[in-house]
Amino acid sequence: MRTLVLLAATAVFSHAAAADITYDITVQNENGIELHTLTLPLSGPTQTLLMARGVVEVTPPGQQEGPSIVKLYAAGRTASEALHTARIARPQDDTIRIAYSICGATVTFHSPAPDKLEGCGMQGTATAKQAASP
Repeated sequence: MRTLVLLAATAVFSHAAAADITYDITVQNENGIELHTLTLPLSGPTQTLLMARGVVEVTPPGQQEGPSIVKLYAAGRTASEALHTARIARPQDDTIRIAYSICGATVTFHSPAPDKLEGCGMQGTATAKQAASP
């Protein structure tokens, strides 16, 4: 009888843990790169992260199939001044990997985040090279 009770408790715990979503959020600017990992439950409250030259606001989905909403604001933000808003579907592995590059007045969003972000000077060079190629 104890075995059945333990199995039932394990199944309930596993189901609750599967409802969590992990966010790996990277923000890069001219001074460096900052990474935060955040785990939120479905229908959980919006979380605000103070990051390099910006504020990232993460709202988990209200249901299993719903999108997460991620917003980037400048450091002295107001609700109407979002620099970027993304609606992101839940991936199979339950980890959302995103990155923002803030280089001068240019904001670049990456989803999924690359393994390595180029520095701000490199992004300008890469963009110029891409524009120059036929």
